[in-house]
Amino acid sequence: MVVQNPQHTYRKDGIFYYCRRVPKDLLVRYDEERIVMSLRTKSITAARRSAAAITSRLDDYWMSIRIAEMKIPQLVATDAGIIKRAFNIMLNSNCRKQAIQALRNLSTDDLATDDSYFVECKGWAKELVHLIEGTYPELADIFYGDCGNTFMKMEGDICSQVMQKCMDLDIPVLTIHDSFTCTEQHKETVSKLVHEAFTNIVGVSCVDE
Repeated sequence: MVVQNPQHTYRKDGIFYYCRRVPKDLLVRYDEERIVMSLRTKSITAARRSAAAITSRLDDYWMSIRIAEMKIPQLVATDAGIIKRAFNIMLNSNCRKQAIQALRNLSTDDLATDDSYFVECKGWAKELVHLIEGTYPELADIFYGDCGNTFMKMEGDICSQVMQKCMDLDIPVLTIHDSFTCTEQHKETVSKLVHEAFTNIVGVSCVDE
């Protein structure tokens, strides 16, 4: 049975080495076309673990370089408020095109930061969306999924179920956003009802902090 070497590795004199070609767009930053280094192990398990870690670090590093070189306003790249607004728009949009258009439609006041105003430049919305996609690839499955409305409906359904149960049990309760106010004697019962409603609506059990 032939055992393949871990990705981006080769073996020399029994020792594993990491070897990976530098992306073409970043070659100007390197003296060599490939990154080669000894993993200092003969164990394929240890080599696989080390190679995966190096690959991940390189991917993150190369992405940070690309992001730094993107032609978007420095204000957009650094202001957390604008990043957060764009992030939420992407979560709540149905597609990338809709998210980009929603960003373009924001007013100057919407894009104001603590100490200055955002000045638009051509293509800034598209570049910002691509930046966020590249920075958070693990969220690809939930971007453009209309998640905000889905979560708000779930939250509303949970509150409605809890309120109905409390009414059935003659427990006086008030709602404040996503919280419930009740008397001390009903605290445990209401807490249990919230847990049950969450499980029924979301499909998984919630965890207390």
